[in-house]
Amino acid sequence: MKKEYQKSKLAKISLTASFIALGILSGYLLLFVPNVETMGLISFCAGIYLGYKRGLVVSISIYGIIGLINPLGASPLPVLTAQITGGCLYSLIGAMVSHRLLMIRDKKRTIIVSMALGFVLTLLYDILTNTAYYIIFGSPINFTVFLIGGLIFSSIHIISNAILFGLFSLYLGKIKRLLGFFLTTNESLN
Repeated sequence: MKKEYQKSKLAKISLTASFIALGILSGYLLLFVPNVETMGLISFCAGIYLGYKRGLVVSISIYGIIGLINPLGASPLPVLTAQITGGCLYSLIGAMVSHRLLMIRDKKRTIIVSMALGFVLTLLYDILTNTAYYIIFGSPINFTVFLIGGLIFSSIHIISNAILFGLFSLYLGKIKRLLGFFLTTNESLN
């Protein structure tokens, strides 16, 4: 029994590290594609498959590293805080909806629910980061006008994430079965 526990613990650590590496790699690969990223989706998946604690570790690691070690320059502290908070929101919601999302049998419904989650989570992420930019740089214009202007610019980010979440939803069950292979039969991924 102790051997199974150690194998399971090692598997969880390995999966957590793999999600972190995948998130960082995707962050750097898509760095120069304006407003398109997969770090939110990877953080969401970490919440689904690893649970909220390890999902938070993944999100903090991904957004912290990409925010600090960035060829475009490090994010100012308020923006970095907003980015990490938004990343954590992806993984927390992923953990919260994992069981329900994995139980939906209708593919169309799964796609619609996943797209809606991607849309809302990315909208919240962009509101957080745009608010942080407003705080740092200030603006002679009203906060609401600034936020709406930022969200118009962010529309590509929001729509692309909604599409990515919808596409990914087709593979939720298959990935769960694959990742479950690395754990003991008596243990769930969360």
